[in-house]
Amino acid sequence: MENSTQAPVSNEEDSALVVNAQQMIEMAVQYLAQGKFKDTDTLCNKLIAWREDHGQAWFFKALVAHAEARYQDALDCLDKASSATESVVPRLLMQGRCRAALGNLQGALESFRHALDFQPDNAEAYYWVGLTLKELGDYVESRSFLRRATLLDPNLGPAWYELGNVSMLSEKFDEAVRALKKAAELIPNAPEIPNNMALALCELEQVDEAEAAFREAIRLDDRYAEAMINLSLLLSKQGKNIEAAEMRAQAITIRPEYANISMVA
Repeated sequence: MENSTQAPVSNEEDSALVVNAQQMIEMAVQYLAQGKFKDTDTLCNKLIAWREDHGQAWFFKALVAHAEARYQDALDCLDKASSATESVVPRLLMQGRCRAALGNLQGALESFRHALDFQPDNAEAYYWVGLTLKELGDYVESRSFLRRATLLDPNLGPAWYELGNVSMLSEKFDEAVRALKKAAELIPNAPEIPNNMALALCELEQVDEAEAAFREAIRLDDRYAEAMINLSLLLSKQGKNIEAAEMRAQAITIRPEYANISMVA
């Protein structure tokens, strides 16, 4: 019998390939963190050329596709990343996010809930379930899941923010203010948080606190027309008509469609 002309890969060569692949994965992680998506994709393609079922490489390609708003491409990559058992929960969470971005909220909810089957104490999964339920209009269940997320991870700012928002939608304004105050501590540079908190304070007739919160939102973003128009309405209700008109004019300069909003005498 003739010997094969192709020499088998030695243990040393195989080990070298594995080490090189691990180095490439570490580089891909760095590139992702730096927003170098093209470089990340190039490394992943090299890994897939070496081993077509390289689950981590497909998962990183999915992350790149999601970052570039190529959600269906991301889902296709995630399907091929199923061999990476160590990333099953992150994969399910990313699958849910892509499905949500494509308008498939029920499919997204299925993915997020499935993640909880693997990690019942995953705060991020509770957050995404709660957010999706809010989008589906189930405010009671949404608040329950978002509260659970904040209990599991008290520093999860987005969960506090969405808990505040869904509490607003449920007309639980005291709870909304408490949640949004916590969100503002954790995400201090997000103008939407003090704006929404001010709206809840208005409902509670805490006028001075509401005005201060609207002004904080505008301080954080001096082109935040929504906060400006909200503040102008509040000032108008207080009889501060000159300042209200000035704030309204500033908002309309940024968002001309706000000219259709009438002032309150």
